[in-house]
Amino acid sequence: MPNISLHFEKSIAYLVFSKDGDNAGVLGARTLAELSERLDELSCHAVDGLIVFPYFIGSDLAELATANPKESSQLIATGQSIFNRISDMEFPTVAAINGPCIGGGFELALACDWRIGSNESDTEISLPEVSQGILPAWGGTTRLPELLGLPDSLPVLLSSQSYSVERAREKGLIDEISHIEQLADRALDFIDKGKRHHTHNPIVHNQAVATLTKKQFLKELQKRKTEHTASIEAALEVAVTSIGRTRVQSQQAELEALQSLLKLPTTRNLLRFSANKRSHQLSIRPHGFNHAAVIGASPNGCDIAGILSLAEIQTILREDSIETLAQAMQTISDSFSTSVKASRISQIQSDRSLDRIHPAESPVSLLRSDLVIVTSADEKSPSEINPKAIIATHSAALPISPNSQYFENPERHLGLHFPNFLPNCPVVEVIRTDFTSTESLNAITALVHSIGKIPVIVHDSPGFVISRLLISYLSAASDLFKNGADPEDIDDAMLEFGMTIGPLHLIDLIGLQTVLEHAKILHQAFPDRIPIPETVVELLSAGNQGSNTGSGFFVYDTPFPAVNAEVIGFQTGTDDTPKNTAEILSGIIIREAELCLAEGLVATREEIDLLMVLGTGFPPFRSTSLHLR
Repeated sequence: MPNISLHFEKSIAYLVFSKDGDNAGVLGARTLAELSERLDELSCHAVDGLIVFPYFIGSDLAELATANPKESSQLIATGQSIFNRISDMEFPTVAAINGPCIGGGFELALACDWRIGSNESDTEISLPEVSQGILPAWGGTTRLPELLGLPDSLPVLLSSQSYSVERAREKGLIDEISHIEQLADRALDFIDKGKRHHTHNPIVHNQAVATLTKKQFLKELQKRKTEHTASIEAALEVAVTSIGRTRVQSQQAELEALQSLLKLPTTRNLLRFSANKRSHQLSIRPHGFNHAAVIGASPNGCDIAGILSLAEIQTILREDSIETLAQAMQTISDSFSTSVKASRISQIQSDRSLDRIHPAESPVSLLRSDLVIVTSADEKSPSEINPKAIIATHSAALPISPNSQYFENPERHLGLHFPNFLPNCPVVEVIRTDFTSTESLNAITALVHSIGKIPVIVHDSPGFVISRLLISYLSAASDLFKNGADPEDIDDAMLEFGMTIGPLHLIDLIGLQTVLEHAKILHQAFPDRIPIPETVVELLSAGNQGSNTGSGFFVYDTPFPAVNAEVIGFQTGTDDTPKNTAEILSGIIIREAELCLAEGLVATREEIDLLMVLGTGFPPFRSTSLHLR
């Protein structure tokens, strides 16, 4: 089945990339070959303009990860040549974006004269390549500075940030936002504008200013220097040197930089992980849920109710206390407002989603609810529920299987863990018991996919996978401190290793009480490997709760947290910080991951890899299934 269609209306050509099909949404050698054929067809017609409807979740990373140098060079050169054909057309070209336009897909859009985006919620624009260990090499690193100017293009190129259509317009990545019904008509209006001609102020758009800009970015980069910054440095160098160069010279520099990056083991690791992550994001099926109930208006309950309502599910939020319910609704409203300000959702989406949440103080019938989520593993499910409903127990560490005894249909019972140890965690553990049916698992994984998160099915066990990996790591870091290691040295070692946050700061961020509760559950299950962190117990006894209350391992009364003087008194050893601290602590995570895999908690090494990286902050440029020997 073709992924690209070409048709003509009057004197305008329309190039449409399919949203369906085996290779839809992924830009690789097959799609490039098909695009070349369509452009050959186009060259046989006299037209006044071309409108391209791109739909891409990104480039074919698996293809690039396994390509040899000759194959990767050919792939990049081919893409550059094809996109240049679009850029060099004598008539105006417009990219009409409705849906994701990511990576190589946006490089294709950059080759067009004009770009407009629909106001649909799934319209997304991003150049994520540097986070994948590479750089935009199909002309993107050359064309973006030409479009925006170097200073404005570098944050886009180097951050891998994803932009909503509103933010994309603010950044200059698109020229206009259109209602989906008017997208094609507005594209025709832009055809009437003719070819685009880039002009820049020569006072700021020159090699001298570019060199100064490069120095400023490198200075910032040195503050977080780790092995995975190679792609950022390469993209920066190519973008800076593109000023004053010809397109041929700059695109050759893109190709050479990519070839150099592909020789690095860290790049191969990042590409494999990114391809693995994407493969788990693609299996999207209808979930079939229309009505849900969330039992318990805890912080987790608020988060879950908000997520379900954004998925257009009518949601009852059940709580005994009217005061708690009122506070919960305010929390959800504030969360939506934050998302609106960040352009993650629109005001209309916020208002409609809030209207879908129905707070209930007194017991209410749940017979219409086809999904009931109990927000604590030590709570029982309500008695009057739809017999066909799926019952999900939310838990971060406590096993859920004991709850199955309370259900007439235990095959419809499972667990959910929305990890909140790290900000904006994109993965969700779907917990299966010995009784959970495949139908129930399929329905819930489809729901998780529909809310933009990645489901991983995990067999019920204390701590599941994420909490088990993370708490074992945090407990080990606490023990290193207890034996005399410097807390800042411990955190710095792991930051240099590539973790997103140091372990002792992370304990403070999660909250000492939460860490201790999880550690007790895991220590009971694995007493020989996972200790109860004594320093956390002592800090709690002394009134330290973590960053939310101002103190834990560190104090947070200034913009730059300092070591809590009180915690030093809890050290019982005099050991120096081990020189191999990073090896010791990362080894704890890898060891537990190997054990989780051996115990059958997940089906594949790739799933463990996802949970390691997305759930604990393990650096993806180090993490591949090769770690799990």
